[in-house]
Amino acid sequence: MNKRIKFLTKRCFVLISGCFLIASASAQQTREAFIEKETKPQEEKGWIDFRESNTLNAQTLFLEHGDKFGLTTQDEMRQFRMNTDDIGHTHFRFQQYHKGLKIVGAETILHHNGLYLKSMNGDIAENLNMNIQPTISPEKGLQLSMSSMNALSFVWENQAIATKLSQISNGEKNFDKPTGELVICRKNWEGEFTSEKPDSRIPFQNDGVAG
Repeated sequence: MNKRIKFLTKRCFVLISGCFLIASASAQQTREAFIEKETKPQEEKGWIDFRESNTLNAQTLFLEHGDKFGLTTQDEMRQFRMNTDDIGHTHFRFQQYHKGLKIVGAETILHHNGLYLKSMNGDIAENLNMNIQPTISPEKGLQLSMSSMNALSFVWENQAIATKLSQISNGEKNFDKPTGELVICRKNWEGEFTSEKPDSRIPFQNDGVAG
């Protein structure tokens, strides 16, 4: 994963179609005040470095200050991993969900040095308000995926082969027929995002200005 923080003012993450909420002027001022107080001037594009004086809690940062990062009441940042490295730094990895749906690629990592929250990087989709009602069934989605592969057969169609492969992997891999998962992703995975062009990214800037 590209380890950069890209806070997006109007991201083009799409399930079927979506619209975006624009933050009010007062909310933007609150965000800018938070940035000024808690973060250092940006030195490396894509990263946020926090001031040594901050008392932010890595595990509750998004619950307490989610709006400062473009999260709405319909968003949730779920911590799914935490590890401490050899030098005592703890890394908290979060996955973003919108209206209960996982946003593919929207992961953020918070880095704590044992004394204070030091930095963060990753991806956050900002100000989303999407229609998450699917227009195709899981079975139809699977059929479309299978057709795009031009395969003669699939592992799950031969139970003996599927069982053997599962045994080889010590049961760690499942070769049963896949089931669909409804998720949110952007139309063009390689594209970037701006309000003018739906395929460009806006990195978070320390001065509160996207660019």
